[in-house]
Amino acid sequence: MLWRGGASKAGYWQTSLSGPVLIVFLVDHSLAALAESGGQVASSNVARDVNSWLVDLVLLCSRSVRFWPWADVSVIVYGNDKKGHVVVESGFIGSLSGREIVSIRDIAENPARMDVVTVSFLDEECGECLQFEQQRPVWVDHIAEGGRGGAPLCSAIVKACEVVDDWIPRNPESHPPIVINMSSGGVSDGGPWPFADALTRRGTRDGKVLFAHTVSAAVPGGAIVFPHDISQLVGEPAAALFPCASLVPKSMHSRFLKLGYDMHRNARFMSVNSDLMPLFRVLPFGTRW
Repeated sequence: MLWRGGASKAGYWQTSLSGPVLIVFLVDHSLAALAESGGQVASSNVARDVNSWLVDLVLLCSRSVRFWPWADVSVIVYGNDKKGHVVVESGFIGSLSGREIVSIRDIAENPARMDVVTVSFLDEECGECLQFEQQRPVWVDHIAEGGRGGAPLCSAIVKACEVVDDWIPRNPESHPPIVINMSSGGVSDGGPWPFADALTRRGTRDGKVLFAHTVSAAVPGGAIVFPHDISQLVGEPAAALFPCASLVPKSMHSRFLKLGYDMHRNARFMSVNSDLMPLFRVLPFGTRW
């Protein structure tokens, strides 16, 4: 048995799992997403975040001298082309380009390239800021030519449903898929809730699909993580996405509490101007829990 987790009355995160978990990233490549956080800089940051999440997944699946195939990954980018046509496609580049579902083993073995970046850190002993160069793998690139029109999230969710429908019959006993939307909070092709509802009605025998949202928005105020009421998002572009975000399963509350989060019973998988990286750290990979 590769997985262990707690029981939940809602049907999430049952006690016995066999097989990988599917992680689907929906990445907003719209002009709105760029405008919210500074143009090409925001584009590079989104790509950096996705690549960092993939590195984190690879590390979580690496135990001792053995690599455990605990995850399959899909990266779907969405926007509009110069003629206004909806574009929803695989976001992988390099040898993985065009593939909709990729095993974490293939991801680990096939980065498109290795970028050299400068990393800074504070040396507490001497009080100085030190820098060193580090190589980082890249699987997803930033947006070229300044963005891609609108934010057709509904179309992206339809594509996510297709990916989930392809994966579930081959992994019926596995952990339910997790879909993570990374966006500015905007939606250009209608109300997303009916599509999100259709997505989260799908699932494996272990539970229903979990739909999470991480939003980058140029708004005043601090970061918001795991909101429990839409009033916390008044004036936020993310407010329309609040009903689409899944409730955090009760079985995961104690894990987030260990990470220092104050979890309300109605907390939803959503963040504004923060990230949901802790989500990976509470997944029951191997004997982690």
